[in-house]
Amino acid sequence: MITVAEAKTQVPSLSGVGDDALLTTLIAEAAEMMAAECAYPGQIPTMEDTTYTLYQDGPGGRELRLEVFPLVSITSITDDPDCNFTDASRLVAAGDYAIVKADSGLVRLTSSSAHGCWSMTPGAIKAVYVAGFATIPPKLKRLCAIQARHLYDLRVIQGKASVTQQGNSVAYRGVISDPTLLAPEVTQGLGFYHLPRKYGC
Repeated sequence: MITVAEAKTQVPSLSGVGDDALLTTLIAEAAEMMAAECAYPGQIPTMEDTTYTLYQDGPGGRELRLEVFPLVSITSITDDPDCNFTDASRLVAAGDYAIVKADSGLVRLTSSSAHGCWSMTPGAIKAVYVAGFATIPPKLKRLCAIQARHLYDLRVIQGKASVTQQGNSVAYRGVISDPTLLAPEVTQGLGFYHLPRKYGC
């Protein structure tokens, strides 16, 4: 999501390449934590563009909102009310639909679509598509850098009520013990990027 050089903008005390391997690991951890917070699916969730094969309920009508976005491209959509997805005739022709709003996952059947409308059966839609950010927005880059710095600092402050900095004791609000927590400003900043599936939508 970001480079080591971009991460170092949040850790000005670092110079040279001595901590580059550590920062690379922390960047990957930060990016995964951010993706999980926003409800991107997968064992190792990512907000970067990747291929998904996902099943969702048929919405009826002409509009279908895919669960992960922004959309990059659609490989195939199968609409099978029987939910077995083995009948090739259930594959919706690529020319029958179009991406209407990539940034919100909206797909619409064309007015001349032979498919007519999406079914209303739970789990009837199987979609194979590429979604996520092909180019990471500057705001997400900054949030990732902040989170990487947060993880970097946790190595020192985790489990402690205070630390000594430049000869002074700095106290924390309670003992910091959970390394899985996002930095508060990262949690707040990611609100805009939450997928509806985070809320069961």
